[in-house]
Amino acid sequence: MGMDKTKVTYLGHSAWIVETSELIYVFDYDKPAREGSLVDLNKLRDKPVYFFSSHKHGDHYSGRLHEAVSRYANMTFITGGFRAKYQNSIAMQAHQAKTISDISVTTADSTDLGVCYLVQTPGLTVFHSGDLADWPDNEDTPVNYYNEIDMIASNGKEPDIAFIPVATFDWYQDPCLLDGAVYAIKKLNPKFVFPMHANGHEELYKKFSEYAVKNGVANKIVCMENPGDSWSSPDNF
Repeated sequence: MGMDKTKVTYLGHSAWIVETSELIYVFDYDKPAREGSLVDLNKLRDKPVYFFSSHKHGDHYSGRLHEAVSRYANMTFITGGFRAKYQNSIAMQAHQAKTISDISVTTADSTDLGVCYLVQTPGLTVFHSGDLADWPDNEDTPVNYYNEIDMIASNGKEPDIAFIPVATFDWYQDPCLLDGAVYAIKKLNPKFVFPMHANGHEELYKKFSEYAVKNGVANKIVCMENPGDSWSSPDNF
């Protein structure tokens, strides 16, 4: 069975909308919902919508968005490593698995705060790394990046789509970070890779893509250029 027909829209930095005929995921969106924006909640009433926040940092989570989402019966908000007081809110810690309505969610730990997510339905498997990366200051964390990637790899199907951080918030692409991202792609073997976490410098995605190809990555890498850019899965998958 191939992957469900899927549309991916880039919302900037680490934030994405993933939409199939059955459901919608919104990952790590850090702004309030606004009318007429890509995250206009009134336009997202037709299907179940799952919001994910990998952790509570302000570039991955908006409390105002979460509060607004809590008013919609078709929406669920899943938080990584922290609890929120709103309805429709489900907190997940690292190394947990939960079935939430029609989706199954597995987490691993992060080298920053919170978790990364592997989200599975019968027709689509999505990995969102959150801030799990081999950051240059990883000696400050007890979490071993490679162990967490290996754990995700042992946890389920190969992802159809993987969102992977390839730059620091202040636009560095240290060798450890690039090599860690390459490792994740080779280990997880996603059909499509979407580089992220460039904080407004989307040209860094192309730089990573070139580095990955030089280092033996054969997976398709989709580099978004501007927030609002969309990609649709090809028919033959």
